[in-house]
Amino acid sequence: MNRRELLKFCFAGTFFSGCLFDGLKKTVSGKEIPSPPPLKDCSIIPKQTDIYKILMPLPFNHKLIDEIADMNKTASKYKITGLYNSIPLPLGEKYELFQSGRGYNPDINSIDKYIEYCQHAKDIGINVIYCINSPNVLTKHEFDEINPDFENLIKRLTDSGIKKFKIANTQLLDILQGRPYDIEFQASTSFEYHNVNQYINLLQKHPYITTIDVAIDENKNFSFLASLKKLFPKINIELMVDEPCLRGCPARISHPASVGFCDFDCSSMRKKNPGETIIKSSIIYPWNLEYYSALGINSFKFFSRNLRANINNLDFCRDYLDIIENGIGNRPAIALNNMLGFSLNKKAAKIPLSEFKNYLPDVEFFIKNGYKCAVNCSVKCNYCKNIADNLKEYFV
Repeated sequence: MNRRELLKFCFAGTFFSGCLFDGLKKTVSGKEIPSPPPLKDCSIIPKQTDIYKILMPLPFNHKLIDEIADMNKTASKYKITGLYNSIPLPLGEKYELFQSGRGYNPDINSIDKYIEYCQHAKDIGINVIYCINSPNVLTKHEFDEINPDFENLIKRLTDSGIKKFKIANTQLLDILQGRPYDIEFQASTSFEYHNVNQYINLLQKHPYITTIDVAIDENKNFSFLASLKKLFPKINIELMVDEPCLRGCPARISHPASVGFCDFDCSSMRKKNPGETIIKSSIIYPWNLEYYSALGINSFKFFSRNLRANINNLDFCRDYLDIIENGIGNRPAIALNNMLGFSLNKKAAKIPLSEFKNYLPDVEFFIKNGYKCAVNCSVKCNYCKNIADNLKEYFV
């Protein structure tokens, strides 16, 4: 792709050019330059183009790891290919400056104990991805203080065969790329990149990155996602499907650098208007995955290693994955509470999800308009707010 083609693509997308320039006018020397005519069809034909690769939090529970293996045995449309986590507190405190030590589990009292669960996952054919995805940048003095413990952790993990790392810190990439550990680097959502040039520059400096976890606020920006796939056809693009955080959360960049404080803060904000918050959120409904697959995106991730590492069941993902495999069936709409963090009341228990989903935001709207959300939401567009208002009686 030459420079002219690249610029044309980045501004217009492959099949979004009419949508992107719709209504835009430019002037040169006082003369108006007309916008390109809008394309007659800006839609995507939904189609699953490959098996969905699912990434989930690694549970510190051997029984659940076995259940994950059992789920894979019966699935034909998806496969749980990876489990991610990091050493929780209090042991993880010594690594916290880089790894964002969220979650608490005093039973994980040694690196060996953590590796025990990782080894179980590997034994049943599932990859383990270690998260060191704090955006913290350290001074030389700070790094020198934690370096012996940190180096020991990386060596212990890689020696045990854990060589996939999610990172959100260019300083850490610089540090680790010079180490003889044969590490596979993945760019975390916590980079919070929102334009293609950020990824272009990142990949130019660190071309060995194999996976990009896109910032969740871009989940519905289909022109952005199409651009990433076009620019980086060999890079695995991964999306988080069930993060109910505020759209444009003011504490988003602080989440991975804290141990829960910012999470509590935005949780309280979500409670003020739960219906509008969830409708505006970046969650991806399982019946819409085919639209992403049509772009060549087939990797999807469930959020929150800190909330889900200590659970005693897999209910948070069962409905979602079962809908992928078998369709919605006769589930009531209230199933969205457990599946995607909705806060529906008992009225929703009487409505079939197959009917209720027709009142939720239409993915086709975002295919045509998703790139505008960052600037038009609540200013020129109230599409999601109107939907939330219409469904208000069903929210707690």
